[in-house]
Amino acid sequence: MGSLHHEEADLVTKVCEIYHKISKLETLKPSTDVNTLFTELVTTCIPPSSINITTLPQTIQETRSKLIRLCGEAEGHLEAHFSTLFSLLP
Repeated sequence: MGSLHHEEADLVTKVCEIYHKISKLETLKPSTDVNTLFTELVTTCIPPSSINITTLPQTIQETRSKLIRLCGEAEGHLEAHFSTLFSLLP
């Protein structure tokens, strides 16, 4: 990550740290741990960044791809959770 500015390198490091925590969870179904980590991920990624993903090392790009898949899986669990809750409403 030598070509990244300090702030960009910090962002990549932080996202990778969050990915590693998420990837170690037993399940991605809604829970305090899942909600906390995904909230942290979203908060971390909200500020605009000029990072060019294609220039990142291959290992970081692979981590990014895995994180995107985990986000999709978690989103599916969240939708199922809320669908169940809404079906219980009168």
